[in-house]
Amino acid sequence: MGVRDMTCCGSCLRYLMMFFNIIFSIIGFPIFVFGIVLVASPEWFMKAIDSKEINAILQDVGPDVLRTAAITLIVIGLVTFMLGILGCCGARSGNRCLLGLFFTFILIMVIAELAVGISAAVFKGKVEEILKDTMMDYFKNSLNSTQDMDNFHALERDYNCCGVDGIDDYKNTTQKCAIIGNVTTTATTVPEGCFAALEDAFMGAASILIGSGVGIGVIEIMALVFSIYLCRQFGRDEFVA
Repeated sequence: MGVRDMTCCGSCLRYLMMFFNIIFSIIGFPIFVFGIVLVASPEWFMKAIDSKEINAILQDVGPDVLRTAAITLIVIGLVTFMLGILGCCGARSGNRCLLGLFFTFILIMVIAELAVGISAAVFKGKVEEILKDTMMDYFKNSLNSTQDMDNFHALERDYNCCGVDGIDDYKNTTQKCAIIGNVTTTATTVPEGCFAALEDAFMGAASILIGSGVGIGVIEIMALVFSIYLCRQFGRDEFVA
């Protein structure tokens, strides 16, 4: 079946396939470039954030974590860009091999995303425990460092919180919570710990991430369906460009 003989539905799916994959390429390329810049000049990223507490945390976890994040962005951006090119070329030329490769890679991505999602749900408690222990170690170390404590106080002021678990973290220390300043306060409302405050902030952002993930998943499923349909259409007869 040539392109002139395709049904209206087939033609619409073909052009939709091309459109979505062009969008993927447009999205993937800047992600790839940003990852490259992050690897080449992490100092630029630190200055761009312009947040003392976040910069302090990034410095505390070390450059390896930032480099790993940058490499991850490079891989994601490159894969997204190349898949976009692959799908667009396959739909445009009617090449069943390209469409088959596109289908295979998208299917692998869907399976990997499901595996990551399931792992995140299963190990959620363990990850929280590791993050909390890391934050507590930073807090304890900051008790003996004026600069680190200033950074932690900035975090407390930004999120209206005290310590890691609460104001009791300051007992038996010479330091004071930035927003209260006295562990014997008689305030009726005691601020929550900063770990809980950050967790609440993350969960607020997580809803956006989950929504975006669902949207991406739907697009990926559509891409799988479109590629199968076009493979069948183009396989019925020699494709005429």
